[in-house]
Amino acid sequence: MREPKSHGVAALVPPKPDYGWWILVVLLCSMLFEGLVIPVFGRTPNLSLFDILLPMIVMYLVVRNFLGDCLTGFRDRTVLYLAVAYVLANMLSMMVNYRDVLRSFVAIKIFVFGFLTYWVLSATIRSRLTLERATVCLVVWGVVLGIMLLYRFVMDWSSVIGPEASYEAKDQISIYGWARSNYLAAILVPILPVATGSAVIRHGVQRLMMIVAAGVIGFGLLITMSKAAILSLVLGAICATPLFYKAGLTLRHVLTLLSIIVLFFLIVPTDLVATNYDMFVYRADNPDLNRIDLWTIAWKEFVRNPVLGVGPYCIYIYNRQYAIDDLYTHNFILNALADLGLVGALPFVLLLAALVRRSYKACVSTSSDLNSRWMSISLYVGLISTLIHGLVEPTFPGREYSVVFWVCISLIMLYDQSGVRLNQSGVPLSRVGYRPDAIP
Repeated sequence: MREPKSHGVAALVPPKPDYGWWILVVLLCSMLFEGLVIPVFGRTPNLSLFDILLPMIVMYLVVRNFLGDCLTGFRDRTVLYLAVAYVLANMLSMMVNYRDVLRSFVAIKIFVFGFLTYWVLSATIRSRLTLERATVCLVVWGVVLGIMLLYRFVMDWSSVIGPEASYEAKDQISIYGWARSNYLAAILVPILPVATGSAVIRHGVQRLMMIVAAGVIGFGLLITMSKAAILSLVLGAICATPLFYKAGLTLRHVLTLLSIIVLFFLIVPTDLVATNYDMFVYRADNPDLNRIDLWTIAWKEFVRNPVLGVGPYCIYIYNRQYAIDDLYTHNFILNALADLGLVGALPFVLLLAALVRRSYKACVSTSSDLNSRWMSISLYVGLISTLIHGLVEPTFPGREYSVVFWVCISLIMLYDQSGVRLNQSGVPLSRVGYRPDAIP
């Protein structure tokens, strides 16, 4: 393939395989299956299809790399170094504490597998077309979860839902037994802004399809009745208000969005809306003191073990000493401090800060590609929203959430146009490996 000339320079580069989007399809679909329960030392960990496929894909890509395919996949070395430091901190804390080695190993595996998903996508998505397909794949997967919730709602929960039975109905909401209401909400939070951004940058029938997709995901979010998830999305959008303005948001766009939201609430069953409203009012009048107790226990254990913590995922041992049957702290910062101490919490917080900084940098890029900017803003809203949500919910310990989180991070890196060098006409400069539709 002959590339376009730029400054009189042209290069002949054989196209490389561009298969990142279907790898994402395979990995996301594999997480929809419950998997097999394998007893190990009296415990019953779940071996899913995802746990088998991801290592196989990684090994395949490593072999391709040795054959000269140059699959680096790390667009930000700071993120790589902080992630490695965090994994090493987990391993050190596990070896020092050894309170529950199996759970600690699961904690390390969940993070590593999520990060490997980020590497796989960053290394294999090489063109704008593949990037757009990968984005659509993530949105469609969110739609699948929304449809599952909608089906269960119609078949099982619609008859019992109502303001008087809100919490009783909420406790019954789950999919496949592994995903309960608040956890499903945590997964949908970063996907909903991506669906909304995809609707903004498209036209005609494609825009209508993305609006419907966003509506299904939003419907699923309402069905979970997660107050924190809805509030986190509102706060995330407020934090991105200056970015919306810089991207060209006008009063006409705001009125159109409000009209779509009003139409959405007219379609949603009145009982579901009333139930969500009632739960907001109830929680405002009756704060959840149980979570405050969890935060207090985590802080006390961090003060007692400030260097290496109590061990990855081992805070549950101390929760049960206070008769609280909860595995996590419901705050990812306090969870990291209690489990890993400063050695693990510091690289983890710095890693999240680096990701937020990189996401914000992509939003304020001077690139002339408005579609990339809008998608970057949507991903930024999803990132901020999910981090806000993680302050009151156990998000990062979940495998599915970890994968979705790192998929969104890979999309942030790939949509980032801030490092593109342009000529005087605003066209990307030619370089080895350039393809007409290639990601800069």
